[in-house]
Amino acid sequence: MLKELVEQSKLRRVKAALEEHRIPAVIVKDQKELYDYLRTVIKKEMLVCRGGSVTLDELGLVDHFDEIPLINHNAAHLSTVEKEACRRKGLDADVYLMSSSAITMQGEIYNMDGTGNRLAALLYGPKQVYIIAGKNKIVEDLEQAKTRIKEISAVQNCKRLQTNTPCVKTGVCMDCKSSGRICCDEVIIHWQMRADRIHVILIDQDLGY
Repeated sequence: MLKELVEQSKLRRVKAALEEHRIPAVIVKDQKELYDYLRTVIKKEMLVCRGGSVTLDELGLVDHFDEIPLINHNAAHLSTVEKEACRRKGLDADVYLMSSSAITMQGEIYNMDGTGNRLAALLYGPKQVYIIAGKNKIVEDLEQAKTRIKEISAVQNCKRLQTNTPCVKTGVCMDCKSSGRICCDEVIIHWQMRADRIHVILIDQDLGY
């Protein structure tokens, strides 16, 4: 019980910190509450795209949300050319769904990417961006965010993607020069100029890497 209270307090503190940085945030308990919330913001006429994300996969946000199709560049049936076309559509979406590498207790959003399509969508293009993140993505500061990439998320994603990178064998980032490297570009959201564009949905669960 004490651990749950501490974690809930942490979620509330992160929510408050994000909102101080003009980034609207909500806290949901589970998949059902997430879906209930998304139904209030996603309409059938909208073009909805999603970035690559284990978090979204675990939550069932793969190819459809209710009856609304999600443009998913990771869909198994797509060719390389079709996947690239989907990434570009994401930049003109009404709603773009993604997760985050880490969110700090100070209200900063940290993301590392390989191709950069999620970072591009986060920065500019889609009318609304919803970052969906489990409580395991919360870190103390930007230094811990970068450590989390090197020790957890990049390593686990490289294993999942079966990249030929040293971290797959060593279990820790080697700052490699491999062609399969996925930690290529980083973006930090410190503050939101347009206060209603990027939203964060914090889930009281451990999800993704």
